[in-house]
Amino acid sequence: MSPCSLNHAALLVVTFVSVAKGLIKYNSVLLSKPEHYYFEEELTAKGIIPEVVPRAPFRIVYLEYLNKNHSVLPGAKFMVGRPDGPVAKEPYNVTWGANATDMYTLCLFDFDAPVRAAPVLRSYIHWLVGNIPGAGVKNGETFFEYFPLRARADTGTHRYVMLIWRQPKILEFKEPYRNGTDEDDRVDFSINEFEKKYQLEPPIALTYFECEYDHTIKNPHLRYDDEEVKRKNEELRKNAKPYDDLTEWVG
Repeated sequence: MSPCSLNHAALLVVTFVSVAKGLIKYNSVLLSKPEHYYFEEELTAKGIIPEVVPRAPFRIVYLEYLNKNHSVLPGAKFMVGRPDGPVAKEPYNVTWGANATDMYTLCLFDFDAPVRAAPVLRSYIHWLVGNIPGAGVKNGETFFEYFPLRARADTGTHRYVMLIWRQPKILEFKEPYRNGTDEDDRVDFSINEFEKKYQLEPPIALTYFECEYDHTIKNPHLRYDDEEVKRKNEELRKNAKPYDDLTEWVG
Protein backbone atom coordinates (compact mmCIF):
# COMPACT_ATOMS: atom_id res chain seq x y z
CA MET A 1 0.00 0.00 0.00
CA SER A 2 1.36 3.44 -0.90
CA PRO A 3 2.15 6.09 1.75
CA CYS A 4 -0.76 8.14 0.40
CA SER A 5 -3.15 5.23 0.86
CA LEU A 6 -1.86 4.65 4.39
CA ASN A 7 -2.43 8.29 5.31
CA HIS A 8 -5.93 8.14 3.87
CA ALA A 9 -6.67 4.96 5.83
CA ALA A 10 -5.41 6.56 9.06
CA LEU A 11 -7.66 9.55 8.46
CA LEU A 12 -10.65 7.28 8.00
CA VAL A 13 -9.85 5.55 11.29
CA VAL A 14 -9.73 8.90 13.10
CA THR A 15 -13.05 9.85 11.49
CA PHE A 16 -14.72 6.63 12.60
CA VAL A 17 -13.43 6.88 16.17
CA SER A 18 -14.49 10.53 16.43
CA VAL A 19 -18.00 9.88 15.17
CA ALA A 20 -18.41 6.72 17.24
CA LYS A 21 -17.38 8.32 20.52
CA GLY A 22 -19.02 11.66 19.88
CA LEU A 23 -16.16 13.39 21.69
CA ILE A 24 -12.63 13.44 20.38
CA LYS A 25 -10.07 12.04 22.83
CA TYR A 26 -7.01 14.14 22.16
CA ASN A 27 -3.75 12.50 23.12
CA SER A 28 -1.81 15.57 24.26
CA VAL A 29 -1.93 19.35 24.52
CA LEU A 30 -0.13 19.64 21.16
CA LEU A 31 -2.41 18.44 18.38
CA SER A 32 -1.37 16.36 15.41
CA LYS A 33 -2.63 17.53 12.02
CA PRO A 34 -5.58 15.06 11.96
CA GLU A 35 -6.50 16.02 15.53
CA HIS A 36 -6.28 19.73 14.66
CA TYR A 37 -8.58 19.17 11.68
CA TYR A 38 -11.27 17.61 13.85
CA PHE A 39 -10.76 20.14 16.64
CA GLU A 40 -11.40 22.90 14.12
CA GLU A 41 -14.48 21.07 12.88
CA GLU A 42 -15.71 20.75 16.46
CA LEU A 43 -15.18 24.44 17.25
CA THR A 44 -16.92 25.45 14.04
CA ALA A 45 -19.91 23.24 14.80
CA LYS A 46 -20.17 24.88 18.24
CA GLY A 47 -19.99 28.41 16.81
CA ILE A 48 -16.71 29.20 18.57
CA ILE A 49 -15.17 29.59 15.11
CA PRO A 50 -15.47 32.29 13.83
CA GLU A 51 -17.24 34.10 16.69
CA VAL A 52 -14.37 33.79 19.20
CA VAL A 53 -11.34 32.85 17.10
CA PRO A 54 -10.88 32.72 13.30
CA ARG A 55 -9.35 29.25 13.46
CA ALA A 56 -8.32 26.63 15.98
CA PRO A 57 -4.91 26.87 17.65
CA PHE A 58 -2.70 23.77 17.66
CA ARG A 59 -2.77 23.50 21.44
CA ILE A 60 -5.54 22.40 23.79
CA VAL A 61 -5.90 23.58 27.37
CA TYR A 62 -6.46 20.79 29.90
CA LEU A 63 -8.20 21.70 33.14
CA GLU A 64 -8.19 19.53 36.25
CA TYR A 65 -11.10 20.34 38.53
CA LEU A 66 -11.92 17.25 40.57
CA ASN A 67 -8.82 15.15 41.08
CA LYS A 68 -5.62 14.16 39.35
CA ASN A 69 -7.46 11.61 37.24
CA HIS A 70 -10.00 14.07 35.88
CA SER A 71 -8.87 16.23 32.94
CA VAL A 72 -11.58 18.31 31.29
CA LEU A 73 -11.63 17.56 27.57
CA PRO A 74 -13.06 19.93 24.96
CA GLY A 75 -16.82 19.50 24.82
CA ALA A 76 -17.19 18.17 28.38
CA LYS A 77 -20.47 19.04 30.09
CA PHE A 78 -21.18 19.87 33.73
CA MET A 79 -24.35 20.32 35.74
CA VAL A 80 -24.01 23.44 37.87
CA GLY A 81 -25.84 25.34 40.59
CA ARG A 82 -24.50 23.68 43.75
CA PRO A 83 -21.84 25.42 45.89
CA ASP A 84 -19.84 22.18 45.97
CA GLY A 85 -20.26 21.48 42.24
CA PRO A 86 -17.39 20.30 40.02
CA VAL A 87 -16.62 23.75 38.57
CA ALA A 88 -17.59 25.93 41.54
CA LYS A 89 -13.93 26.48 42.46
CA GLU A 90 -10.99 27.24 40.24
CA PRO A 91 -9.13 24.27 38.74
CA TYR A 92 -6.09 23.24 40.71
CA ASN A 93 -4.14 22.64 37.51
CA VAL A 94 -4.16 24.24 34.04
CA THR A 95 -1.96 22.73 31.33
CA TRP A 96 -1.27 23.93 27.79
CA GLY A 97 2.33 22.90 27.13
CA ALA A 98 3.78 26.17 28.38
CA ASN A 99 7.38 27.14 27.77
CA ALA A 100 9.08 27.84 31.11
CA THR A 101 10.74 31.00 29.73
CA ASP A 102 7.57 32.57 28.30
CA MET A 103 4.84 34.70 29.86
CA TYR A 104 1.14 34.05 29.30
CA THR A 105 -2.34 35.45 29.82
CA LEU A 106 -5.40 33.29 30.63
CA CYS A 107 -9.07 34.16 30.27
CA LEU A 108 -12.19 32.06 30.98
CA PHE A 109 -15.58 33.44 30.00
CA ASP A 110 -19.24 32.52 29.49
CA PHE A 111 -20.13 32.87 25.82
CA ASP A 112 -23.89 32.53 26.40
CA ALA A 113 -24.77 34.91 29.24
CA PRO A 114 -27.44 35.36 30.37
CA VAL A 115 -29.15 32.90 28.00
CA ARG A 116 -27.99 31.29 24.77
CA ALA A 117 -31.03 32.50 22.82
CA ALA A 118 -30.16 36.12 23.65
CA PRO A 119 -26.53 36.33 24.87
CA VAL A 120 -26.58 40.07 25.38
CA LEU A 121 -24.10 39.84 28.28
CA ARG A 122 -21.35 38.00 26.43
CA SER A 123 -18.59 37.77 27.22
CA TYR A 124 -19.00 37.31 30.98
CA ILE A 125 -15.53 37.02 32.51
CA HIS A 126 -15.07 34.30 35.13
CA TRP A 127 -11.28 34.30 35.41
CA LEU A 128 -8.53 36.57 34.08
CA VAL A 129 -4.83 36.20 34.91
CA GLY A 130 -1.85 37.85 33.18
CA ASN A 131 1.96 37.75 33.44
CA ILE A 132 1.89 34.01 34.09
CA PRO A 133 5.48 32.69 34.20
CA GLY A 134 5.53 29.41 32.29
CA ALA A 135 2.70 27.21 33.55
CA GLY A 136 2.58 28.86 36.99
CA VAL A 137 -0.95 30.28 36.92
CA LYS A 138 -0.90 30.86 40.68
CA ASN A 139 2.22 33.00 40.23
CA GLY A 140 0.56 35.24 37.66
CA GLU A 141 -1.12 38.61 38.16
CA THR A 142 -4.83 38.02 38.83
CA PHE A 143 -7.30 40.70 37.76
CA PHE A 144 -10.54 38.77 38.04
CA GLU A 145 -10.47 36.01 40.62
CA TYR A 146 -12.25 32.81 39.67
CA PHE A 147 -16.01 33.31 39.83
CA PRO A 148 -18.05 30.08 40.16
CA LEU A 149 -19.36 28.84 36.83
CA ARG A 150 -23.10 28.79 36.72
CA ALA A 151 -26.14 28.77 34.48
CA ARG A 152 -29.43 29.90 35.92
CA ALA A 153 -32.43 27.63 35.76
CA ASP A 154 -34.13 27.51 32.35
CA THR A 155 -31.34 29.28 30.45
CA GLY A 156 -30.22 26.18 28.58
CA THR A 157 -26.63 25.12 27.94
CA HIS A 158 -23.87 27.72 28.28
CA ARG A 159 -20.60 27.46 26.35
CA TYR A 160 -17.52 28.36 28.38
CA VAL A 161 -14.29 29.18 26.55
CA MET A 162 -10.76 29.43 27.91
CA LEU A 163 -8.09 31.22 25.87
CA ILE A 164 -4.33 31.33 26.44
CA TRP A 165 -2.18 34.04 24.88
CA ARG A 166 1.62 34.08 24.79
CA GLN A 167 2.82 37.53 25.84
CA PRO A 168 5.67 39.25 23.99
CA LYS A 169 7.10 40.33 27.37
CA ILE A 170 6.06 41.15 30.93
CA LEU A 171 3.18 43.57 30.49
CA GLU A 172 1.94 46.47 32.56
CA PHE A 173 -1.74 45.59 32.73
CA LYS A 174 -4.29 48.24 33.58
CA GLU A 175 -7.28 46.09 34.48
CA PRO A 176 -9.59 46.34 37.51
CA TYR A 177 -9.19 43.81 40.29
CA ARG A 178 -12.26 41.81 41.26
CA ASN A 179 -12.41 39.19 43.99
CA GLY A 180 -14.18 35.87 43.65
CA THR A 181 -17.51 37.20 44.91
CA ASP A 182 -17.56 40.54 43.07
CA GLU A 183 -19.61 40.52 39.85
CA ASP A 184 -18.93 44.16 38.86
CA ASP A 185 -17.27 44.80 35.48
CA ARG A 186 -17.34 41.15 34.46
CA VAL A 187 -19.66 41.86 31.53
CA ASP A 188 -17.84 45.02 30.42
CA PHE A 189 -15.15 43.22 28.44
CA SER A 190 -14.15 42.75 24.81
CA ILE A 191 -11.71 40.02 23.76
CA ASN A 192 -10.75 41.96 20.62
CA GLU A 193 -10.12 45.19 22.47
CA PHE A 194 -8.10 43.35 25.13
CA GLU A 195 -5.86 41.82 22.46
CA LYS A 196 -5.35 45.16 20.73
CA LYS A 197 -4.73 47.03 23.98
CA TYR A 198 -1.82 44.77 24.95
CA GLN A 199 -0.70 43.88 21.40
CA LEU A 200 -1.32 40.18 21.88
CA GLU A 201 -1.07 37.71 19.03
CA PRO A 202 -3.99 35.27 18.46
CA PRO A 203 -4.45 32.73 21.27
CA ILE A 204 -2.02 29.81 21.19
CA ALA A 205 -4.29 27.45 23.15
CA LEU A 206 -8.00 27.01 23.70
CA THR A 207 -10.58 24.75 25.24
CA TYR A 208 -14.31 24.91 25.74
CA PHE A 209 -16.87 23.05 27.77
CA GLU A 210 -20.55 23.37 28.55
CA CYS A 211 -22.58 23.97 31.70
CA GLU A 212 -26.28 23.52 32.35
CA TYR A 213 -28.32 24.14 35.46
CA ASP A 214 -28.84 21.09 37.64
CA HIS A 215 -32.62 20.77 37.77
CA THR A 216 -32.45 18.24 40.60
CA ILE A 217 -31.82 21.22 42.90
CA LYS A 218 -34.98 22.02 44.83
CA ASN A 219 -36.19 25.60 45.27
CA PRO A 220 -33.56 27.44 43.19
CA HIS A 221 -33.03 30.97 44.49
CA LEU A 222 -33.75 32.44 41.08
CA ARG A 223 -35.33 30.83 38.06
CA TYR A 224 -34.93 32.37 34.65
CA ASP A 225 -38.68 32.24 34.11
CA ASP A 226 -39.37 34.51 37.08
CA GLU A 227 -41.31 37.56 35.87
CA GLU A 228 -38.65 40.05 36.99
CA VAL A 229 -35.89 38.15 35.22
CA LYS A 230 -37.99 37.85 32.07
CA ARG A 231 -38.73 41.58 32.14
CA LYS A 232 -35.07 42.55 32.52
CA ASN A 233 -33.98 40.21 29.77
CA GLU A 234 -36.63 41.57 27.42
CA GLU A 235 -35.25 45.07 27.99
CA LEU A 236 -31.74 43.82 27.18
CA ARG A 237 -32.98 41.99 24.10
CA LYS A 238 -34.75 45.10 22.71
CA ASN A 239 -31.74 47.38 23.22
CA ALA A 240 -29.00 44.93 22.22
CA LYS A 241 -26.89 45.80 19.21
CA PRO A 242 -25.23 43.28 16.89
CA TYR A 243 -21.71 42.38 17.89
CA ASP A 244 -18.62 41.64 15.86
CA ASP A 245 -16.20 39.00 17.13
CA LEU A 246 -17.03 39.32 20.82
CA THR A 247 -17.21 43.10 21.00
CA GLU A 248 -19.37 44.12 23.90
CA TRP A 249 -23.13 43.71 23.68
CA VAL A 250 -24.75 46.94 24.73
CA GLY A 251 -27.86 46.71 26.89
